[in-house]
Amino acid sequence: MNERLQKEFAGVLETLDHSDVAWLRAAGGDGLMIVVEFDVRSLYRGAQGVVEERAGVVGVRYQLHPDHPQVPPIPVADTPQLFNVHINDPEFGAPNLPPIPLVCLGPFLPQTRLSDWVVATYDLLRWARISTERPLNVAAAQFARRESAKPGRFPVDPRSFWRDGAESVADETAAPPAPNEREPSPAAAAGLRLGDGWRTT
Repeated sequence: MNERLQKEFAGVLETLDHSDVAWLRAAGGDGLMIVVEFDVRSLYRGAQGVVEERAGVVGVRYQLHPDHPQVPPIPVADTPQLFNVHINDPEFGAPNLPPIPLVCLGPFLPQTRLSDWVVATYDLLRWARISTERPLNVAAAQFARRESAKPGRFPVDPRSFWRDGAESVADETAAPPAPNEREPSPAAAAGLRLGDGWRTT
């Protein structure tokens, strides 16, 4: 494991140590694979196209490239029925992507830390940080535009990633807004960002 991968892993562990909603499930000895589980209320694709809101544990595998960070990690959720603008639906997803629940977290620049992506993943799963431009799931984007008119609809899970008293850690490690991400209009529900800052992976 090279020095950058060691720092990435240490940063993820430190970040998870300040959270009650996420924990490490597994890690590869070479530092190229990390699996984090999130206790989060999220949205799921139910039968006949019904969108279901329920709490549960969602695992996300972050696969790092040997040339990390020059090559972005690939995050994949272990729950195929997740209904989210930025998670590919294996059954009804983008035709140009493999039929797996790929997660799009925006650009990963060389200065980005994997711990930033872990925090951003939780916010994405709870619908607190969403863009409806260039979605991986078109139906979820349409749903987000419609539901954003309902006050208080988003985020679905109001809990913060950070344990009480960890604000200073949050300030140091929280993922910055993606480039060109716009603040929501006053008419948009709190937590929902409508913009073009998130890109497809």
